[in-house]
Amino acid sequence: MRRMIVSYLLALGLAGTLAACTGDHASSGAADAPAHAPAPAPPASPTAAKAASATPATPAAPAAATPEAPKPAEAEAKPPAAGGPADHATTQAEIEAAFHKELAIAQSVQGKTPCERAFKTMKAVDASAPPSERATALPAEPDFMKVCMDLPAAMQRCLQLDYAIEHAIECRKAGDATPMAQRQAFRALFEPPAAAGASDQDHAQGEPAAAPAHAAQPSDTAAPAGAPRTPAAHPR
Repeated sequence: MRRMIVSYLLALGLAGTLAACTGDHASSGAADAPAHAPAPAPPASPTAAKAASATPATPAAPAAATPEAPKPAEAEAKPPAAGGPADHATTQAEIEAAFHKELAIAQSVQGKTPCERAFKTMKAVDASAPPSERATALPAEPDFMKVCMDLPAAMQRCLQLDYAIEHAIECRKAGDATPMAQRQAFRALFEPPAAAGASDQDHAQGEPAAAPAHAAQPSDTAAPAGAPRTPAAHPR
């Protein structure tokens, strides 16, 4: 599951990556549920029972010697296997902490316009990340502001992380309604134009565009307390 960081802007429309992250969590929980016990075999019919009683029983083969099962104390002494429930819980806790941290940063940022606030949030969230998880390059403020101000007003509002999380359905629609040329111009701020064009072609053909590394994932509803929606899944 990917961790969520500043590159949520690359999604341009913020589709449903957080919802997908929540779906991963739900599916993993379902996988941990105990499997149902197999149904018992149906009782034998009277005819089958009579035939079985008429057949002489064959002597059972001697049971093979089995190694002695480990004693409870020895079993308890073994550390849990990697990737077990403990590791899963730790990963979920890290994603949850990152989600709330970045949301708090977004809510604290001020700006005269949605574009200015989006840019400041992007810089603040990136600066708060560990050095190994920071973006390799961010657009200059004048370039970002120029492209952002050309976007529809609804899309400008949705580039604010906290607004996008609280209005995910609205922002998904705003992203879909944004002209392709403007999407390409925005993505070109972060990636080569050729790659941006290819992503939009995939989207136009009905295929989900590849989620950028570290993309944030807002859901259709605001994230409930104590549970990340996560984007941005994800290892940065």
